[in-house]
Amino acid sequence: MKKIIYILALMFVLTACNNDQPVKQNANNTPNTVNTEKEASSSSAKNILTKDDYVSLKVNELGEIPVIMYHGLVDENPPTSYQRTRADFKNDLQYLYDNKYRVIPMNDFINHNIKVEAGYTPVVITFDDGEPSDFSLVENNGKLVIAPDCAVDILEKFAVKNPDFGKGATFFVNGGESQFKGAGTYKERLEYLINNGYDIGNHSYSHLEFSKLSAQKLQEEIGRLNAGIKNALPEYKVVALTYPFGIRPKTDELKKLVKDGEYDGEKYHIDIAFREGPSMPKMLTTIHKNFDSLNAPRLRGADDDKTGSDLWGYLKKYEKNPERRYISDGDASTIVIKEAEEGNVNKDSIGDKKVVTY
Repeated sequence: MKKIIYILALMFVLTACNNDQPVKQNANNTPNTVNTEKEASSSSAKNILTKDDYVSLKVNELGEIPVIMYHGLVDENPPTSYQRTRADFKNDLQYLYDNKYRVIPMNDFINHNIKVEAGYTPVVITFDDGEPSDFSLVENNGKLVIAPDCAVDILEKFAVKNPDFGKGATFFVNGGESQFKGAGTYKERLEYLINNGYDIGNHSYSHLEFSKLSAQKLQEEIGRLNAGIKNALPEYKVVALTYPFGIRPKTDELKKLVKDGEYDGEKYHIDIAFREGPSMPKMLTTIHKNFDSLNAPRLRGADDDKTGSDLWGYLKKYEKNPERRYISDGDASTIVIKEAEEGNVNKDSIGDKKVVTY
């Protein structure tokens, strides 16, 4: 009996010792078990691209970023090349989405804060003149809602269908409370835009040709418009301007007043001012050494320019020469370019971003 008890006790001890053995280690002295917490963390982290990835994706973060200029939308027969039919506008959006373009806000363009997915091209959408066909409100059951078939309504519906496209646009307005004519007050209209991810820019108060203005009148046109926006949106800062008719002031001294000036005792500052059409003739990004913040390029949202200087002219150029496009590496903290392009980076404009060459 004692012998049986002894054997049973010995078996118990051996079993317990076996269960207390440490987990088997591999050659790197790490447990041969799955750390689910660590695995989940690493799988959610963004992929780090290699030089082979840069080559296969054709990453080019000094490439061209299209900034598109629209005015009013119409149903058919545009009276000028500045208007776009609603059908063509929708087609523009669909082409951009299908061909790996993604919308970014104006501030991200200015500050080169590019966060689009690796292999994709950022694009900026703008509208001039405060047209109600671009944005307006209607009253529905006591609430202000977007007017059907205006550009913002089209953009909102497109974003719902294609959430990875991004959403946003900058609306460059003129003076007076008739901008975006429709329901709601001027303040309510501007608030609706900024509260829903859109931006407001300066298109001058009276839409006068800047090349014909004195220093005093030029500052009035810019400062008075800014003051009206600030009155409606006290915390909002206007950072971008578009020249009426795409025409800049004639002298360098007057051009400086576009960026920094004063009206009615209030100083203003503009980070970027857009012309009409491409420059050089490239759509340079803001960190390129030849980028001119007072002569920034835009492409008219059209397909009828015989010189190919409108949106569709450039989209066709990018089809034939895709290396011209800005292609993102998916990381806003780095600027990835080919070695031959390093000398074209304006190092003063990139802040703490790291330049990576391949």
